[in-house]
Amino acid sequence: MASIKERNGAWCAEVRRKGNKPIYRSFDTKKQAELWARRIESEMDSGLYSDKTEAERTTLSTALERYRREIIPTKSCPNQENGRIDRWLKYDICYKTLSSLKGADFSKYRDERRKIGRAENTIRLELQLISHMFEIARKEWGMEYLANPLKNIRKPQGSQARTRRLEIGEYEKIHHMLSDQSNKYAVVAFELAIETSLRQGVLFQLRWEWIDLNTRMIRLPAYITNKANKGVPSVLPLSSQAVRVLQSI
Repeated sequence: MASIKERNGAWCAEVRRKGNKPIYRSFDTKKQAELWARRIESEMDSGLYSDKTEAERTTLSTALERYRREIIPTKSCPNQENGRIDRWLKYDICYKTLSSLKGADFSKYRDERRKIGRAENTIRLELQLISHMFEIARKEWGMEYLANPLKNIRKPQGSQARTRRLEIGEYEKIHHMLSDQSNKYAVVAFELAIETSLRQGVLFQLRWEWIDLNTRMIRLPAYITNKANKGVPSVLPLSSQAVRVLQSI
């Protein structure tokens, strides 16, 4: 039988059952305490009880900071993931506990991000981070019975394929504007992006030891060409113009 006592103006309920750790909860009224105690006892007796204490006291912001410490360092692009966490922490949703979060909370976030013009793929990756965090909490942080609310919402699709191409005169205009910048590497990055088709993340990581101007090849290491960077080849041939640009620096 549960123990229910009045203490400092609140009703404290305590449930003890063999094979389960003692559970405590405070309520405003005795009736609330009795209803809660009967429900917990029934779940324990039927073997359906799951301890939600950790999920009930862990806020989304606390979970994200733990995810940042323990999981992000193991990822191939930690800076991007840290940036996504920083964006999440600016929203009021982070004050809610993990157990109280519903799919509707994340649907609202998704729609708000769309209204301010964020790309579908950007929103998808932000939601994907939270979904993975819930799975980690469930599998490794002692919250086995925590539901993943991201499974109940419609996810944004990836970005549409680009069809835009430079029109006559645009290359020269961009090149001229970048040549006037104080950063001498701005125009170099532009030219190499055009010649190699490398995306910004990989382009800005290029090292001289990867480049062989004699054979006109870039040999990218395995951590650059892993599955997180789809479409990046291990060996990239250089055009004559790309070689001239690299020789110039």
